[in-house]
This record gives sequence, C-alpha cells and structure tokens, in this order.
Amino acid sequence: MIKSSQKKYSGLYRIASPQLCWLTAIFLGLYFENANAQAQEEVHIQCNQQTCLAGDTLWWKGYVIEGNQFSKSSTNLYVELFTDSGRMIGHYLFPVIKGQTIGQVVLPDSLASGVYWLRYFTKFGAASGPPCLTEIPISVFHERDKDIVMMKQKTRAKPVIDTALVVLNADTLDTGENGYNSWRIRIKDTSVYHYSISVTDLDCLPLGNKFFGPSETNTRSPGASGYSTDTAYLQYAGTVSRENGRKIGAKQDLLVMLVKDSTVLLNRVIPIGTNGRFMLGGLFFFGKADLLYQLNTTAPDAKNIRIDLDPYSSAPFHIPNGWVKTDSSLTNRKSHAVTADQLPTIQSKGRQLKEVEIKGWKSPRRELDHTYTSGEFSEPAMYAFDLRSETHYDLGAYLRSHLPGFTGGYSSIDTPRYLGDPKRLLFYVDEQLRTWDELENDLADVAYIKAFENSFIGDDPFTKWKTGVGGFAFKGGGAFKIPVQSTPMVIAIYSRKGKDVKQIPGLNFIAIMGYNPIFRYNQADNRPPVVLWSPLQDSNNTRIRFNNHTAIKHFRITLTGFNDEGREIEYTTVLPKEN
Repeated sequence: MIKSSQKKYSGLYRIASPQLCWLTAIFLGLYFENANAQAQEEVHIQCNQQTCLAGDTLWWKGYVIEGNQFSKSSTNLYVELFTDSGRMIGHYLFPVIKGQTIGQVVLPDSLASGVYWLRYFTKFGAASGPPCLTEIPISVFHERDKDIVMMKQKTRAKPVIDTALVVLNADTLDTGENGYNSWRIRIKDTSVYHYSISVTDLDCLPLGNKFFGPSETNTRSPGASGYSTDTAYLQYAGTVSRENGRKIGAKQDLLVMLVKDSTVLLNRVIPIGTNGRFMLGGLFFFGKADLLYQLNTTAPDAKNIRIDLDPYSSAPFHIPNGWVKTDSSLTNRKSHAVTADQLPTIQSKGRQLKEVEIKGWKSPRRELDHTYTSGEFSEPAMYAFDLRSETHYDLGAYLRSHLPGFTGGYSSIDTPRYLGDPKRLLFYVDEQLRTWDELENDLADVAYIKAFENSFIGDDPFTKWKTGVGGFAFKGGGAFKIPVQSTPMVIAIYSRKGKDVKQIPGLNFIAIMGYNPIFRYNQADNRPPVVLWSPLQDSNNTRIRFNNHTAIKHFRITLTGFNDEGREIEYTTVLPKEN
C-alpha cells in the first residue's frame, strides 16, 4: 500500500443501484421526518478533570437526553474549545450511540495559563440558541504556575453525598504512594443506569469535579424554520455545478465514492435537486478520507463538474456571567491564545512496500490470514470465505447463503440474527468494531470474511456500549459453571489491500473529515489530579480497582449518569471522610 500526499484518479465509472438509491431515500426520509419533530434535547457532560496541565488529555462522557429518555434523534456531538475572550481554537466531532458518547480533547502544550471553555452541543441544541448549549470552564496551567493552581481553597464546598441511592464500600483504603484500592459501588435502584466514575485527588482540585448540563434553563422548542438535527451520523450537504458555474440539468444523479487509505468505504448514487443541492448521509468513519464524484452517466462531460460542501457554522459563543470569577483559581494575566492554524496536526506518513515474490503453492486461506488478520482474529475459523473474485452478492445475501444460522440483514435497518438471537453477532471491518447499520452492503471491495465464535474479542465495555453484545461471565459454584450469555459469533470483514485492490476508476475528488478518533483510556496514563476514569459503566453493582500515582490525603469519588427512563444520578463523596 502506498500513502502519498499526491493522489491521481483517472478514467470513467458508472453505477446504477436501486438498493443504494432506496437506502439513500430512507436516510432522506428520516432526516425530513425528524425535521418536523418538536422535542427538547439536552447535553450533559462529566469531565475527568477541570484543572489541567498544558498538554494534558481531558477525557469526558456525554449523555444526550430528549424529554425523559436517551435521544433517538441526534447522532453527532459537536465539541468546541474557546479562549476566555471567545475565540474558537479547536473544533471536534464525535458519534452519539443510543444517546451516549465518549471522547477526549488533547490540550496543546502551547496554550497559555488561563481559563478556557469547552462547549458541547447537537445541531438541535444549536438551533435552539445559546441557552441550550453546555459550556464548561477549564483552567490550564504550566509547571511555573503549579503552586498557584494546587493551592487549596479555604472556602471549598463539601460534596453532596447521595446515600439514599448509592452505597460505596471500601474493601481496601490505602492513601500511600502506589497504594492499592478496591471499592464496591452499588446503586439501590433496580432500573439499569449508564454512568461514569471518576476518582481524583481532592487537594489538587480547586475547581472540583462537576456534572454539567445546559448553561441555562430553557423550555423553548425551536421553530421548524430553525430546526436542524443529525439522524444518520455523518451528513454532508452541498451544491453541484458545472466547472464554468452553470447549473446542472434536471433529473441528474451524482455518483460518489468514499476512499480512505486505499480502501473504498462506499459507492452510492444520490439525486441532485432542481437547485443543484444534494445530501450525502449515513456515513461513519474517522479521520480524513477522499470523496470521489462525477455525474452518474457515460457522457463525456460527466466529470466536468464541481461540488461545494456547506461550510461548518458555529452558534454564537457566550460566557455565563460569574463563572470565571467564582471558579478560576489562576492569577489574572495576559492570555497569549493560539490560533487554530497553530494547533498540532497529525500527518500521515507512508512508504512503498516492496513486492515479495512467493514461490511454491500456498493455501488460499492461509495466504489471506497472513495478509489480512492479526492477533486473535488470525485464529482458525469455523467459516472463512475468499471474496476476491466474488461479484454477485450483497453482504446480507452472501451471509444468509454461506453462514448457517444467519438470518435477516435485508437492509441496513434490518438487524440480522444468528440462531434467532440479534445479540449474538459482532461485526468487525478490518478488525475495527462496527454495527450492522454502519456496514456497506456492496461486496466489491471485500477480500475476505471470517466467521467464528469467540467470547473474548468482544469482552470489553466499549463493545457492549456500542452494540449491546458481549460479556463473558459464569454463574454457578464449584467446578461446574454455566455461561451467563451465549458466545457471540464474530464476523470479521477485510477490505481489499495491496495487489487485491481493484483499480479505482477516475473521478474528481476532495478531502473531507469524519469523526475525531476516540482513544481507549489507559489507567497507566493517569496524571495528577486524576486517579481513575471509568466512563462506560452499566452495572448497578460494580467494583473499581486502582493504584495511587502518589501519596494522596483525600480521594474524591464522583458518579454521574442516567437510567433508561431519563432519571439522573449524581453521587459525590470523599474518602477518607473529612471531619
């Protein structure tokens, strides 16, 4: 595979797929159906810290609540970083899955000491105006300001302890350096809660650790003219025109392909409106990709067009009165804020790999495993399918025909089942977790599919949070124990690469940005004042374990979240107990 800053696409391509057009119509229908909805939506955020050393990573968990339940409308959360004067210096985008989202913001080490603002909102909230936005003040400092920031405030408010709903039992409590702690947490309510847990050094946190919602109470619902929402994850809208600026004729379709790292993520035909407008929805990818396009015709001028995507527009920024004065513990000094073009960027570097000539016969399955799989995915599989020469199936039809026990999956909204159970299927594309509605139906760019039962690959909170599948636990005593959940069937799908990649037909292209990457949190990376951050809790009885990075006088434990009925839980306490 060759990665290069120079890319060239040449040739001509035409596709007409009724299934893809039908799926596009579904996404458009969902979009306009939700555009007529009138419901209140709020974003609630818990950060693992609010006082950060420049260069730190700030982690957060978000909940999008609509009425009294997790939102089923918005699928995108917008995050912005502002200076104290209101200048935006960072913009981020994260997916919302079943009303919940997690992410992080890397604070550049070039930021001057001072107060900055993180703002969280959905498009629905932005349409409602500033009162529906969630804004959080963040104090950033450098080592030279450490004594000022770490100075304990004499007027620190004691945390509110909700003993009526949450019980915490400390099996071990060790405040010494590298001390081991094991605590049990129980929520008395029998309904299922989704929540995050943070443990911080109380004496290093003059700002405390809060649960933030909308900045002001707002009971207004936006009018239809100002309403906007995300219902199909990433959506791009824009205008198609000829290179000379003339309008596109009526009843034209636009052929688009999305290519990332030499992998075709989708090819789709979408209609162009009479005013040249188009919308491409239902995308789910991280980082930068190339959007290839031309008119869906064999005419010689099919590529003689250009598309202009709608620019990102941010809602007006405002600072709630009094927050900076009461919450800031930094001295008042001139801020030397960085601009957006000074923020660090990640550049992809690549090199051309030399082709290796293999002499002798090799099993096609072993060759595919060697080329495409790694780790646990390289283990022997019950079913393995070589699709490099397959052209007659879509994904759902292929699995129904070749994988015994697989049913359903006739469209992106028809959740498939394995042996009658929809919660026994885990899908991975190039060993990255995906849900069924995120998969492309076309097999043209698939080289290899493996299907095997495995309880360990999906046994982590992130997988269970995103798919509802997984969990590896037993019940029973003695030598005989019975699995609590059935073993998931893992379906690993591998995109073509190297010599298996089909020549990409020539299309115009522009670069577009998807979601910001979601990093997996590593407890070994904790830096003061953070001791533990666990954002994906969904059990009413849980245990947290950690080692202190330094000697700590008091731990501050914060638990925040919601149950499925929209009931909020916020619990904060201190160990050892303060007098």
